[in-house]
Amino acid sequence: MEQKIDTEVIRQLIEMVEKNDLEELDVRYGNYRVYLKRGSSTAPVAVKVSPEPAAFFPESVAEEEAPVPENFLTVKAPLAGIFYRAPAPGAPPFIEVGSSVEPGHTLCIIEAMKMMNEIVSEVSGEIAAILIENATAVAAEQVLIHIKPS
Repeated sequence: MEQKIDTEVIRQLIEMVEKNDLEELDVRYGNYRVYLKRGSSTAPVAVKVSPEPAAFFPESVAEEEAPVPENFLTVKAPLAGIFYRAPAPGAPPFIEVGSSVEPGHTLCIIEAMKMMNEIVSEVSGEIAAILIENATAVAAEQVLIHIKPS
């Protein structure tokens, strides 16, 4: 039986693009890949859905990752969404470069389809780098943070 993509998911992704004033959003949903790109005022968001992503998605969507310094650990986005450094606008960020973290310490939040997903540290260490700006769209598996283990 062929899996179909839920139109409600598409609607929520379009809202995410418009609400956060994003130019592009590229997400995986089940066996599909959904690519949204802001268009003109008459066609605000173009949507492409494909079970075969190579046929639809330009190479420019994929970004090369910077090399990880030796012995640093990376924290990657487990899903596509909007990266937030703090629990609410105006609140202090969960971490800063130089912050000490322990397993279970909240590092950031990724909002996806109106759900807030806390990303927590799995190791003890010091935050060496935060690679993403607050309120920025991230792709699944994109590197967010470098941690120097202690």
